[in-house]
Amino acid sequence: MVKDISVAELRANTTMLAKLATLLKLPVITTASEPNGPNGPLMPEIHESALHAVFVPRRGEVNAWDNQLFVNTVRDTGKKMLIMAGVWTSVCVMFPALDAKAAGYKV
Repeated sequence: MVKDISVAELRANTTMLAKLATLLKLPVITTASEPNGPNGPLMPEIHESALHAVFVPRRGEVNAWDNQLFVNTVRDTGKKMLIMAGVWTSVCVMFPALDAKAAGYKV
């Protein structure tokens, strides 16, 4: 679904984020509202480059913050500052970012 950059650049950017998180020993949580939907499955490069990444399954919720397991997984990291990325900034990132901010996180 991403059309503003090439797939190769998207994969490179995604890989770099995962590698940077690994180098900085940052927790990585991945999720997808519907891994078999139009946005496709998660890029395997994320978990290949961040072996410590945790995948949180969802049952179709558009907003990851509507999934209690996702919220619990974020909370369990002990971090209060979050870096979020997603396919659609206006949806995948904005909705959970606003809810996380309302919950007291810096996003």
